[in-house]
Amino acid sequence: MATDYRLTATPPKWISAHRDNNYTMRLPSTDASSGYNDGSGFLKVNLAGAFLYPVAVGDRIYITTSPYIGFHIVKTVHSSIQYTFETAFTSTFGGSVTLYQATLPEISIYKGYNVGEMIIPWLGGSLDLSTVYPYTLVATIKPEAGVDGFVRFNICGFVKTVIDAPYKGSYNADETDYNYPLATFPAIIDYNAKYFNKVRLILNGGEIASHLAINAAVSSYELNRDFVQTTRQLSPLLQAPLIANSFSFGNYISQNYIVSVIA
Repeated sequence: MATDYRLTATPPKWISAHRDNNYTMRLPSTDASSGYNDGSGFLKVNLAGAFLYPVAVGDRIYITTSPYIGFHIVKTVHSSIQYTFETAFTSTFGGSVTLYQATLPEISIYKGYNVGEMIIPWLGGSLDLSTVYPYTLVATIKPEAGVDGFVRFNICGFVKTVIDAPYKGSYNADETDYNYPLATFPAIIDYNAKYFNKVRLILNGGEIASHLAINAAVSSYELNRDFVQTTRQLSPLLQAPLIANSFSFGNYISQNYIVSVIA
């Protein structure tokens, strides 16, 4: 049976923008019912069903059975279910052998939210995050398959661009005094609840993965294990940040957004 591109490994829901965020993908596949000599010394195969995408002369197909494990270049397309490869015939095979089509997946990376998609509590009211982070194309990539037939790619470099630069107020650089002037309070609150963004991967018009990216340098595994849906502050300091030496604030990760707590 023919299958489409399929993710076999993805990062967790919350990801750190400054660490690797790796994906592994399987190529489109189908099964070959037989492989044999084409009469001229080349490998010829019959498929149980056609690939989901057209195959042309010069395309690469990955075969999963010995002695042909690896990529092979299509020499002749006889039909959608029969090909001859530019590979010397060595032995026949039969049964059900999986073949992968080495087409380049075109993956679009988007950031932000659609209107009404995520509305969070905000300063006594609510905030539609699409007004802060509108749904926007970041990049389109075409990763290639490795020698084992898997497609692997890392979106860390793109994720870094979807997060605003950290807010830096007037505080002591050695982290012994995080006392912000009162005048900086609106900017701090405005930034603290927004230093994350939604990231999604789109393939063939459909969403194949979505994540919430945050301005962090711990691994995404540590981020989810130690910070998501806990009361642990996102920026552990020697002392809690203060506003005008009067009240403190901290940021925590809820299930779907950042919560700023003022005490």
